[in-house]
Amino acid sequence: MRRQGFTMIEIVVAVAVVLILASVAMPVTTRTLRKGAISATKSELAAVGKALLAYAGDYRLTASDVKWGRFPAEQTGLGGASTVLGSDLESDLAGQGWNPVLRQGWNGPYLTAQPERCDADGDGTVDVVRSYQVDAWGRFYRYRNRTPGGGFVTSMSDTRVVTVESGGPDRNLATAGDNVVYEVYTGRAY
Repeated sequence: MRRQGFTMIEIVVAVAVVLILASVAMPVTTRTLRKGAISATKSELAAVGKALLAYAGDYRLTASDVKWGRFPAEQTGLGGASTVLGSDLESDLAGQGWNPVLRQGWNGPYLTAQPERCDADGDGTVDVVRSYQVDAWGRFYRYRNRTPGGGFVTSMSDTRVVTVESGGPDRNLATAGDNVVYEVYTGRAY
């Protein structure tokens, strides 16, 4: 009488083949997911940069205008996030609206967003933020309007650099090697 089934050697060989395939597939999958997250973050940063310029343009300010200063307003971030984009890109917080005679004022929304639950500031607690305020890894973007040396623009002779930055896959803005940075404007402040 012959028994039907698998031998122990066949099962061990099958498990070994599955483990080898998984060990090959895992790094490829991880790399693909990382590239996708970087690509999504770059696309969102470009959209945020365009929204910043459209917002300023509707108020008849350009990034080179010294009055642009910290425009639109930055919002103090939570925890380790120093400054983040405020929600004035999606709603008229000042209540000014669009002036059709002067053809200036708030003419948005410049961005639309959903509430997102994530650890945006990296302190281990779940925050509820706007989706355009965080990158693909769930951390706050940093919005900066500075001189190249890092200080604030104080005179018309200063050079202005306006950026929106993501900490990248390691979620840390302090490690510049993998950060994703979008330059909204670089040039003289007039």
